Amino acid sequence: MPPVGPLTVKNLNAGFGRRRILHDLSPKPFVSGQICALTGPNGSGKSTFLRALSGLIPSQATLTLGDENLAHLPLAQRAQRCLYLPQTLPAAVQLPVIEALMAAQRACGPRRHEEITISETEHALAWLDRLSVSHLALKNMSTLSGGQRQLIGLAQALSRRPVSLLLDEPLSALDLHHQFAVMRLLQQETRERPLITLIVLHDLNIALNMADRVLLLHEGRIKADGLPAEVLTPEVLRDVYRVHAHVERGQSGRPFIQISGIAEKT
Repeated sequence: MPPVGPLTVKNLNAGFGRRRILHDLSPKPFVSGQICALTGPNGSGKSTFLRALSGLIPSQATLTLGDENLAHLPLAQRAQRCLYLPQTLPAAVQLPVIEALMAAQRACGPRRHEEITISETEHALAWLDRLSVSHLALKNMSTLSGGQRQLIGLAQALSRRPVSLLLDEPLSALDLHHQFAVMRLLQQETRERPLITLIVLHDLNIALNMADRVLLLHEGRIKADGLPAEVLTPEVLRDVYRVHAHVERGQSGRPFIQISGIAEKT
């Protein structure tokens, strides 16, 4: 798939009822082939930002993908452009994993019954294998753990081949191995397709080392936006997270954030 035009967000305001959560956000355009980590303290508006982009909550904004105005699209078509994967997935359906994954693939567009072939099954199995969960293919979705459901949800999202992928804390229920395995897969898919990938992360070291860009929100506004090393500085961490921190280099040469204490609120 050739690169698409950037995802552009201008003057985004969003909230619930009279409570405004996001205040006139105009980040730099999001481009194909890059992962942007969306970070910030709890309640800073990260999930609201993704849901507004996907059209799941009303917002005031100019939202375009290339030359296409997203606000003019029906929700189903908008999901093909900007697919949102929530942190808390809907209640598990009474379906085997393999059938749930094939159902997600069919959501990309109508297919005749005779087009549901062995190759479709193989495609679904290939995604399960890439996420190291092929052993769950015949398990019922309702029997899965939270982490297993997150992995299946990610497989469903990727198999639908969206233009941009909006992931709300997809690592939150995963063990350490799967966190890094998922991030490597997202890096590969984002670069090869290429995708526009936005991912909410609370692990700042993953954001520092595995994202191409960091958009840091604080109290519904953009605090910083740029390269991870330029955004996640001791000064910004003190101001936003109220911690004393410094950036070190490990034996591999990779940077990591080390917290030394709590900063008093000024």
